[in-house]
Amino acid sequence: MKVIALILCTVLLASCGGGDTQIVAATPAKTLAAVFPHPAQNASTVFESTEIAIHTYQALYGKAPGYAQLSGYKNQIGTSDGFAWAASMVASFNGMSDSDFSTLILNNMSITPTNLTSTARFGTGRQAYDALQVALADYLRAAGIANRGTVVVQMAELLSNMEVDTTFGVYGTAATSFNKQTSANHAYSTNAANTVASAVVPPTFDAPPSPF
Repeated sequence: MKVIALILCTVLLASCGGGDTQIVAATPAKTLAAVFPHPAQNASTVFESTEIAIHTYQALYGKAPGYAQLSGYKNQIGTSDGFAWAASMVASFNGMSDSDFSTLILNNMSITPTNLTSTARFGTGRQAYDALQVALADYLRAAGIANRGTVVVQMAELLSNMEVDTTFGVYGTAATSFNKQTSANHAYSTNAANTVASAVVPPTFDAPPSPF
């Protein structure tokens, strides 16, 4: 994918009084410049249209799409950035408030009070989550309902690359959990026997490599 906005970094800084929230309001429909340094470890094993489809479906529904669904989504996304496709997927959530939508996508992407690391700068995991939830709702409000899909795609891509979060020290556990969920969803959705969407439970441990 193209360079993505550092949405999580931006709203987290905004939530504690730092950062430039005007960046959000000024260019809601565009990919924002990378204005803060961030860790770069891409632990995801899913890429391009498959990654966009699985990430977005998880963020919205907390599930993995069925085999035919995933195939259809990949065809619709093609080689695009996925923003237009994501907008169509998010349309059925347009009646949801910005605050409720913020909570929905954060929780479905494994960003929860227990998955955020306590730090001296941002407080406990609960405090960091509450501040982030409010800041993201404000971000969504500034971006507008028509751009919710873009926000989801960008946030999911960013989070997947933050297993080693050395800049904020907050997101590492959430990113690891989200990537494990993505891998489990991918295994489910690429199996032709799985015809319906399902909430997939990732393995609780990393299985050792097969000797065969």
